[in-house]
Amino acid sequence: MPQGPLCEGGRPLPRAYDPRVPHPPTALAWAGGSLAAVLVVGMLGPSAAVPPLGRNGNAGAVVVTALLAAAVVAGIAAVLLGLRAGRTPRGAPWLAAAAVTALVAVSPVGNADLLSYAAYGRVGVTRADPYATPPQPSRDPVRQQVEDPWRTTPSVYGPVATLEQIAVARVVGDRPLLLPRALAAVNGLLFWLVGLLLWRRSPCRAVWLWWLNPVLLLVLVGGAHLDAAVALLVLLSCTHGAGGRVAAVAGALSVKATAAWAVLGLFTRRPIAAVLGGLLALGAFALAGPHVLNQAHRAGQYVSTGTPWRPVTSAVEQVLPHNLARTLVVGLAIALALLLWRRLVRLLPQGQQLARAALASSLAWTLLAPSALPWYDATAFALLPLLAASRYDRLLVGHTAVLSMPTCQAESCRCRGTCRSSLTAGSPVCAPSRCWLSSCSPPGPGPTQAFPRSRTVPSSELTRSSVRLVRSTAAAPMTSAWPFAVARHVAAAVRVPARSTAQAVKVPRRGRPRSSRCTCVPQGRAA
Repeated sequence: MPQGPLCEGGRPLPRAYDPRVPHPPTALAWAGGSLAAVLVVGMLGPSAAVPPLGRNGNAGAVVVTALLAAAVVAGIAAVLLGLRAGRTPRGAPWLAAAAVTALVAVSPVGNADLLSYAAYGRVGVTRADPYATPPQPSRDPVRQQVEDPWRTTPSVYGPVATLEQIAVARVVGDRPLLLPRALAAVNGLLFWLVGLLLWRRSPCRAVWLWWLNPVLLLVLVGGAHLDAAVALLVLLSCTHGAGGRVAAVAGALSVKATAAWAVLGLFTRRPIAAVLGGLLALGAFALAGPHVLNQAHRAGQYVSTGTPWRPVTSAVEQVLPHNLARTLVVGLAIALALLLWRRLVRLLPQGQQLARAALASSLAWTLLAPSALPWYDATAFALLPLLAASRYDRLLVGHTAVLSMPTCQAESCRCRGTCRSSLTAGSPVCAPSRCWLSSCSPPGPGPTQAFPRSRTVPSSELTRSSVRLVRSTAAAPMTSAWPFAVARHVAAAVRVPARSTAQAVKVPRRGRPRSSRCTCVPQGRAA
């Protein structure tokens, strides 16, 4: 199949063999190694990154963290070497389908949100309100699988996402093992369809930025997140006619609120379609009830630990009340994102005009959002292949890789627990009850008790490491040895003292109350 016009930034493809240009098999080898590492984590069974789902076992947190870190590094190498080669491997659709199928078979990996999706579907099947009824307490075997701290948290997703969860739950029933797999299969199909739409317009960039991007496969297919559906609907709103565009905009906004920034960029080019789609989405929210947005409003004030906004928030909270401080930080982030959006409109490379407008606004918020999770980058990745190659390819790949890098940094706890790796940069996690994306706040020690406290990497240090990683990724020469050079920067960004981790996990028995338990305080919704 002939290459698309946007491969290699519009330059003609090399006709003769050039030893300086990596060959696609090299990129495929790195992608295969990355996928293999993720599959090994899934097949090891329950661990710091894999919920039980009826299986036995307990893989070590250090092993799981090392495998996921290696998968992310190899994924960066695969994407950038494949883009550098500018060629499409043979049978790319079938390779992508095989990768998606393999990850669906071992999912969820790296996140337990899939269990929440299944629980919300079961809540709706019982004719309860998922936006007012939390998964627990309940005797339903599916709802009992939800992990802390989301057991008592109602749904934060839009009406369309909730209807999908209820429909799948109604078909599958209360089967605790089959229902999450069915939802993961639906999500994997949506991921593959996004790649198919992109492949018809720009084959080589669609393959390496989406279909065979191991980092996206890990966070979107392995984690089975709804952002794949958001990316598909936003892409349809940029590539289809007026009628389909209105429906796609309404659907994207009704799945997750994160689609609002892409729709805002689309408004600058197609204001009527964006307004009509927004009105349809408001109608869907109104039918579901005004309380639908309550949990989403609370989630909008979360500030991720690995972002530059975390130290700013901590400083402001020393002076102002908690809610007011969070509101000011989010408002400042929105103001800066609007300024960056205005600049990206001029700096982004040429390409499909609607996709370029939506990417400018979506990318601005992706880079400056206080609550940053790797799967939030899915919309930007779905639009990027429709533009010419540029430095923004490396920027987005580096940003997602830094957020996806698993860390195993535990707070000191008075309870016996397992240090759980996290797919959010710099999120300290202590998981005595398998908390995810949360910090452990143990009860204070008594007057004669002292407990060792593990070292948690400061947010400022993580921010500097992230900036160094992105800069080194953009500046390093693209040779076959490039991945090994970047790996050193990645290791520096996620280095965790093994001794500190051991201290957090192995708490001495002396002076520890039998009934002491950690109280998990969520730092951000793993939406």
